[in-house]
Amino acid sequence: MQKHKLDFLIALTLALSAFILGALNLHDGQTWSGEDGGNGDFAQYLLQAIALNEGRISEFIEKSAFMTLNSYDGMGPIIYPWGYPLLLSLGIKVFGLHILSLKYINLIFFACFVGGFYIFCKNTMERKLAIYGALLFVCSPYFVHFHNRLLSDVPFMCVGFLGAILLQKYFMPPPRRAFQAYIIKANYSSLKFRCGVYCSLSYPL
Repeated sequence: MQKHKLDFLIALTLALSAFILGALNLHDGQTWSGEDGGNGDFAQYLLQAIALNEGRISEFIEKSAFMTLNSYDGMGPIIYPWGYPLLLSLGIKVFGLHILSLKYINLIFFACFVGGFYIFCKNTMERKLAIYGALLFVCSPYFVHFHNRLLSDVPFMCVGFLGAILLQKYFMPPPRRAFQAYIIKANYSSLKFRCGVYCSLSYPL
């Protein structure tokens, strides 16, 4: 029981650290391209969210289809999946069309992902390595900067990962779970080069 409490506190600390570090880097704006690596997707997400709140979904789809089908390069899909626009619509109802406040939605999902990632790693490796693994995400310059984008990537990553954990817990046979350690180790090897954070992976799992 004490070990479970300690793991919960560590996961909570990592999640709060990810949230605070990301919040310190947020700014009130959204680029179409450039330093934030943004693109026009955020505009479509916001328009879909506004259409949800105003009950103009059919009108929005009609206008979006006209714009997309009559554009030179097709631009993008007529509509995006409604999950992220639904989250934004709830945020707009509470905070209004305030970009900085809406960015906290992604930050909350990222914090949940970091905590869940630690718990997942703790089931297949030593606590120290699990903490190092979670810190790769917390301290990653890429993710710290990514929070300034109103894109669905982070919520999708969080929901997909936590869903995979539940599937693993209730459906995966125990003998196969040891294989996950090798998958995690391979991902760490990739992440340490991308994030610029060194984490030794030479320890036996």
